[in-house]
Amino acid sequence: MPRLISASLDRFLSLLLLLFLLVYPFFLHPQVVAAALGLVPMNQIATLDFFYGARAQFLFWFVTLFLVIWSFRAFVAGSWGHRNKGMDLPLILFLWIALLSTLLAGDAKALFGETRRAEGFQSVFSYLALFFFGQDFLRQEYHRRWAIGIVIGSAILLAIYGIGQGLGWEFLPRDAIRAEWTMPFATLGNPIFLGSYLLLALPLPLYFIPHVKRGSKIALIAIVILFLVAIFLTGSRGAWFGLAVSVVALWLLQPNRVFRTILLAGTLVLILILLLVGTVRGVSFQDRLTDTSALQMRLYTWKMSLPAVWQKPFLGWGPDHFGNAFPQNAGSESMQVFGGIVYADKAHNDLLQVAVTTGLLGLVAYMFLIGRFFWLGFSRRRQDELLGVILPGLLGYWASLQLSFSVVSVAPFFWLLSGMSLARNGSSATA
Repeated sequence: MPRLISASLDRFLSLLLLLFLLVYPFFLHPQVVAAALGLVPMNQIATLDFFYGARAQFLFWFVTLFLVIWSFRAFVAGSWGHRNKGMDLPLILFLWIALLSTLLAGDAKALFGETRRAEGFQSVFSYLALFFFGQDFLRQEYHRRWAIGIVIGSAILLAIYGIGQGLGWEFLPRDAIRAEWTMPFATLGNPIFLGSYLLLALPLPLYFIPHVKRGSKIALIAIVILFLVAIFLTGSRGAWFGLAVSVVALWLLQPNRVFRTILLAGTLVLILILLLVGTVRGVSFQDRLTDTSALQMRLYTWKMSLPAVWQKPFLGWGPDHFGNAFPQNAGSESMQVFGGIVYADKAHNDLLQVAVTTGLLGLVAYMFLIGRFFWLGFSRRRQDELLGVILPGLLGYWASLQLSFSVVSVAPFFWLLSGMSLARNGSSATA
């Protein structure tokens, strides 16, 4: 009887993760949905946080529910059923350092996060928990195929909606911040974040290509092209940089020379077409490539952030405390670079963000975590064909963070897919 119950709960927990992948990309503040349906006046939601705060709470309570059910399953079965894939130590180490940093910060922001960011310890804990969940409950081949299919389907909808936004068509309301934006952001809150999500999804259709007939192969290639077009339309140079990294990684990991040639040539042709088209709704791709103002802002932010690392070198200022650490509106140089008064709450570089908020100990632990994951993934790619497809997207996403930042609307997918990618490899020891 206990085995039957634990097996049923395992299936249920796997189903919960698949439902999470399906729902989370489209989760918005309930009042936004109500306004889209005409149930709430638009003027009541203009200053509302559409994308982040409610999502962070949904994420945390989903993780909490999952842990409660998993704990009951462990009680019934007499074990957690956890399989160490070589990632337990780096995950737990970074989690403990983030917790210590939160406790030393001693305020609610470290726990719940900055307003309209919501990446405090609560979200960090949820991200790392999702890695564990994906590793333990998305290890069956049919679960993995469903997960990949759901991400592809969600990305298709987001890409189409994003392209529609880029062309001036949408049905969801906008808040005051995004009222005049011309670049697409779909339901994720920012063009940068839409580009990041699509980077994760970009190579996934290739997983199915060897297993389907010719007509389906063409459809899958068309989906990849759709993702590429949407990524370019975001105008996010961070996403474009991540795309370059993904394409190079795919080219190196794919043994088929014909496929590698088509991949590289197709990407270059698409870039050429978009450059020739030039402008979509007033956004010039040439200008996005040559404009140096964003680079100047990044360089200034990075330069002014470094002293904050040395002020609290060990455990940092606390999760999502970059805004406290950064010297806001520091004189004429700041006004000149930003063009006005700006509140900087992110470093626009993932490694620097971690160093400021969790200190050098947190940075070392985080680099150990990321480095260990990619080392395991690349070293085991010959044992599992999924790794050769999913790793380039994960690597491209992480590369894009070095010019942007983690966000609660997209980061959970990186951590869950990362855990799933190692689910069929490594030690079979259980706890």
